[in-house]
Amino acid sequence: MDNVNSRCELREKYLKAMNLISSKNVEVELFEKAVVSGRLEIVRPDGSHILLSKMVTPIGVHEQAVLRSNDVVLMRTSFKDLDFPPFVSNCSQSLNEVQIDHHKVCEYQSLTVYEKRRVKEKKRDEIERIVPLLRTIRDIRPFSSFVDIGSGLGHLTRAIVSSIPHLAVRGVEGSEELVERAMELDEKRSEKRVERMKVWVDAHSKELLADDDAVCVGGLHACGDLGPSILRLALSQSTVSACLLFGCCYHKMNGGRDKLYRQEWEGVEEEMSSENGFPMSEEWKDVKLSYAARELACHSKSAYVKQLREKGVNHMHHCVRAMGELLIEKVGGGRHIGLRGVTMKRIERSEDVLEWMDRAMIDHPLLKKNIKEKAGMD
Repeated sequence: MDNVNSRCELREKYLKAMNLISSKNVEVELFEKAVVSGRLEIVRPDGSHILLSKMVTPIGVHEQAVLRSNDVVLMRTSFKDLDFPPFVSNCSQSLNEVQIDHHKVCEYQSLTVYEKRRVKEKKRDEIERIVPLLRTIRDIRPFSSFVDIGSGLGHLTRAIVSSIPHLAVRGVEGSEELVERAMELDEKRSEKRVERMKVWVDAHSKELLADDDAVCVGGLHACGDLGPSILRLALSQSTVSACLLFGCCYHKMNGGRDKLYRQEWEGVEEEMSSENGFPMSEEWKDVKLSYAARELACHSKSAYVKQLREKGVNHMHHCVRAMGELLIEKVGGGRHIGLRGVTMKRIERSEDVLEWMDRAMIDHPLLKKNIKEKAGMD
C-alpha cells in the first residue's frame, strides 16, 4: 500500500510540474544526444506521451509531434514566463534588476604561498573564486563586515581579510578545537587579525549580528541544516545586506532522520532542530526528497560520468561492499564496526561477496560466521 501511495504522490507532482510549463517553449534532450524544441501543448494523464507544436528539429520544423516520455532525457524552459507564487516572482524581478558584470563574477585570485598551505585543492579553488565574487557583491550591496559561519580552520576568512581592505571579518565556529587551531594559523599566516568566536549557530542566533550595521553573512561548505539555518538567520535580520552561501551534505538535512539503518549511539541524545532544513518554503512544505536523493545531490555528476566512460574502471566493488554491509546490518552487526579495506585486485571475482567478507571481516570472525549461517552462504 505504501508503494502505491508513493507512486500516486510522484505522479501527482509530475503532472503538476508539467502543468506549470504547459503552453511554454521548451527544449527537449532525447537519447543519442538529439535536441528538439517547441511549444509544450499537452501531456497525457498517464504521463506516457507529450505533444509539442512548432517542433524544431535538425532536419526541419514539424507543426505538431508526439514524443514518448521514455525517450526524454531532459526538458528545459525559461523561468521568466512561469507562474510562480508571488514571493518567488518578486525575488526573480529583484534579481533581474541587479546588473552584474559576469566577467567580474568569473574572476580568479590566487592565494599567497602561506594561504595555500594545508588547504585542499578543491577548497583552494573555491576560495580563489569567492574572494573576487565578494568584491562584486559588495559593489552592488555595500556592507562593512563579513561573518563566516562554520569557519572551521579559517582559510576563507584569512584570504578575505588580507585581500579586501576596510572590511571587518569575523569567523564563527561551534567547535572550540577548530577555533583554537584557526587562531594559531592566524598568528602564522596573516598580518591582519580575524575575530574568532565559538558559537553554535542556528536560525535563532540573532544576537550574533546585533551589533552590525551592514553585514554579509557567508558559509563555505555549510553542512546539512547549517545552510538553511544561515539563510533563516540572514532573512530575519534587517542589517544583512547579502548572503553568500555554499551548502553541502544535503543528506544530513532534517538531522538525517530518514536515513536507512541510521546509526544510534547508546546513551547519546542528539539535538534535533524543530525546523526542517528541507523544504524551507511554506509553499513547498509537502515536497519530499529521500535521504538517497539528497545524498546524490552532494556528488559531482561530471566526475561519475567521466569514470563510467573510462575503460577498465570497475564499479562492481562498490556494489559488493554495499551488499556486505547490508548483510552485516541485517543480522544486527551494527555500523562502524571497523572493516578492513579491500581492493578488487585482491579478489579473483569482482562479484564475490564471500571473498570480500573473508578479507574485510578478519577482525570479526564470530559475526562473519553468524552472517554466513543466517544467509545460507556456507
